[in-house]
Amino acid sequence: MFWRKKSEKTKQETVLEKAQHVASQKREEIGDEALEQIKKAILKRENSALDQAKSTILKADQDKVRDNLNLWLRE
Repeated sequence: MFWRKKSEKTKQETVLEKAQHVASQKREEIGDEALEQIKKAILKRENSALDQAKSTILKADQDKVRDNLNLWLRE
């Protein structure tokens, strides 16, 4: 803001810097290899058959999906 001194940091900037510092410390503790394994596990989960089915259903016509679910319930 125009009434603040330019040298003063906002609360958001301070929190962001602290979060970045903590993240870098934790990254060093965990190690790059472990982070890569975690990344692969997350990506594998995102590409699972269940997630693909969910995305297909969300893209589908909602009326058709509702009708098909009602038919399955009747059977």
